[in-house]
Amino acid sequence: MINETNTSFIFCRFSLKTSPYCFQAKNKFQLVGAAAMMIATKMEEYYPIDAKEWSYLTSDTFTPQQVLKMEQVVLKVLRFRMQTPTINGFIQQLAVEYKMDEKTQHLAMYIAELVLLEGDDYLTHFPSKLASACIALARYTLLKRITWPKKLKKASGYSLKELSPVVKRQHKTLKDSPLKQQQAVQTKYKSPKFSRVALTKPRLIIMEDFNID
Repeated sequence: MINETNTSFIFCRFSLKTSPYCFQAKNKFQLVGAAAMMIATKMEEYYPIDAKEWSYLTSDTFTPQQVLKMEQVVLKVLRFRMQTPTINGFIQQLAVEYKMDEKTQHLAMYIAELVLLEGDDYLTHFPSKLASACIALARYTLLKRITWPKKLKKASGYSLKELSPVVKRQHKTLKDSPLKQQQAVQTKYKSPKFSRVALTKPRLIIMEDFNID
């Protein structure tokens, strides 16, 4: 069973980097996904899912041998550079450095997972910038006195003005989340374990508040 949030982020990074090399074989996208997730679970989980089980999860569309062969392809495309930066990793790092309260951290994580579901809209931004914007939007939503303190600006390397276009897009993602057909992430973050942040109503965003260097 996959429990770690970071596994999903690593899987997305691996899939996005590998998929362009398989664009001529559309029927292989599912195979790429299975292989990428298998690698991610090996990195993050205590009990990773093996090739035989991934074959079963694809309704036996692919054999275990095909999954293992695609795993080799993914690793070659990645050049065995496995420690990829993720949005969640940056959020965790900034949370520790700033001694962030739990609810703010959970809301930032929730926004980050919603961002994953709309990957194409965010592909041009670095994970560090997306993570910083998630935290800024979380703090703004929770009415923190200062949306982007100097310590966070220094730790992240981004000013609030630089983050404002991403924050604006993420705000729409957050606002539209209850209307999405897929509600697994929303359900997850409605639980007490994650401070019920999915029940938090987004504020009306005033972009002038973000035009600060």
